[in-house]
Amino acid sequence: PRLSRFLLATLYVHWAGAGAWTNSSGWLTSLPECDWFGVTCANEMVTGLSLPQNGFVPITLPSELFQLTELTELDLRSTFIKNDVPTELGLLSKLVTLNLAQNFI
Repeated sequence: PRLSRFLLATLYVHWAGAGAWTNSSGWLTSLPECDWFGVTCANEMVTGLSLPQNGFVPITLPSELFQLTELTELDLRSTFIKNDVPTELGLLSKLVTLNLAQNFI
């Protein structure tokens, strides 16, 4: 869980969360990361990240994302992802649902 919190915080900073996101409720607060907006957990492990249309600035998919190995859902549609999807996406072997629609990839 501590590693997940660090990885999520890194994503938040990488994606310019402060002031840029439409909803950043709970992020980088004392709340458990499982209570942060868009984060889903099972047994205290991050299993979902759903942040569609959340006012991101143009972003890339950083390597920290692919260290969240328990992810079963990733929804980043309409988040202004640019460039190609990294091959590291294959590291998310438990991923069942992936939505990257309406991006620049």
